[in-house]
Order: sequence, then C-alpha cells, then structure tokens
Amino acid sequence: MKNNEGSTIFQATGIKTDYTHVDLLKKRVTATISYQDEIKMTVITDFITGQMHKEGDLTEILTAWPGDDPQSYFDEIYEWSKTFIENDISDPQRYFEQFQ
Repeated sequence: MKNNEGSTIFQATGIKTDYTHVDLLKKRVTATISYQDEIKMTVITDFITGQMHKEGDLTEILTAWPGDDPQSYFDEIYEWSKTFIENDISDPQRYFEQFQ
C-alpha cells in the first residue's frame, strides 16, 4: 500500500481585498484590491444596475495571482458584496472580526 502523505506550503501572496464601504440604501459595495500594501484597483458593485465598475490596473497583481483565472477573484468580490447587501451588513470588517 502506498503512503499518500505529503505537505503543502501556504505562502502569502501580498494580495488583499478590503471592503471599504457598504451603502445599504443604494445597494452598492466598494472594495479595494491591494498588492504589497498599495491599492491597485477599486471595485464598485452596484446591485441596482447589476454592474461591477473596476478602476485601476491588475498587471502587477497578476504575477502573484494564485491561479490563472482573475475573473474568479471578481466573482468572489461579487459574492461577498451580495452577502453584505442581502444580510444588512454595513461594517464588513466587524463582520469578519467575529470569526477570528
């Protein structure tokens, strides 16, 4: 019988997403994507218009991206934003802190 033991090394990528503003009335969430503590992109998800506005450049981030599909990162931002709006969460930081 083969031994299937192994190990995985998890290494920080330096990529961070912060949800900086949730407007429950306008149903809009603002998030920033930072790389090595420098904001590279701002993403505004508007649930009234159904649009996601992206401002900035991800070229530098793509070199450290932990996958080959940047769209999945935007999908994750969309899903978290949707969670905040649907559950009346106006302070994402406080929401995440409760799980630490």
